Amino acid sequence: MGAPSALCLSSWVAWGSVGNAIAVPALAALGVSALAVNTVALSNHPGLGIPAGQRTGDGEFAAILERLESLPVIGACRGVLTGYFATPGQVAAAAASIRRLKRRDPSILHLCDPVLGDDGGLYVPEAVAAAIRDLLLPLADVATPNRFELSWLTGREGRDRPAAVQAAQVLGCAETIVTSVPEPRGRLALVRVTRAGAEAIAWDRHAGVPRGTGDLFAALYIACRCRGSSGGEAFALAAAQLKVAIEANLGAAAFAVPALVRSLTAGLR
Repeated sequence: MGAPSALCLSSWVAWGSVGNAIAVPALAALGVSALAVNTVALSNHPGLGIPAGQRTGDGEFAAILERLESLPVIGACRGVLTGYFATPGQVAAAAASIRRLKRRDPSILHLCDPVLGDDGGLYVPEAVAAAIRDLLLPLADVATPNRFELSWLTGREGRDRPAAVQAAQVLGCAETIVTSVPEPRGRLALVRVTRAGAEAIAWDRHAGVPRGTGDLFAALYIACRCRGSSGGEAFALAAAQLKVAIEANLGAAAFAVPALVRSLTAGLR
């Protein structure tokens, strides 16, 4: 069998390190081909200025997925990464595609990164957030919400590590990795919760971190899983790679993709 691939369903921006704009190069650097289907195409991340662009129509999005599933390239697909969606119809099409792929190959891993919002509130329509909760999360093998998203999805605050663990257990996925969980002494943690227990990796909080750390972590994690790592191994590897990327890009508006690719590729040697 050739190199593994992952189906990536998320946004794309010309400037910024979010969605497929960061997932595609991160996956490629780790030896995983990205089959990217964009939910929106924008000039830039909204946090970097008012963007211009367009969303992919619901019918077009569904047709792209159905056609892609019929092509030989889908045979190497080992995972599906779902991120930002613009409409409930896109979410429904993604869920239908995942169900079809899993019927054909139950070993395909679905990582749902529920891109809903942050501490400022929802930045997708509530109907989209509800569709992700109701249609995609029940199909997820792994979920990677941030603290706000976990709270919105479960109705429980993830204000610290114990609270985040309890909320993740309510979410009900076999594996949940909560990002940006506050720790004592101004630190932040990634908290991984499975039915076997919980573990965390923490580091110092930094100012000037580029947007897109959650998207980058999700891409790194699913790349490791597609390459055959266990959940625990992928958690440790992706966290270490993310830490290096953050420290190398402090103060930047976005992650420098060429440098990121070089650092990730070097890590494979």
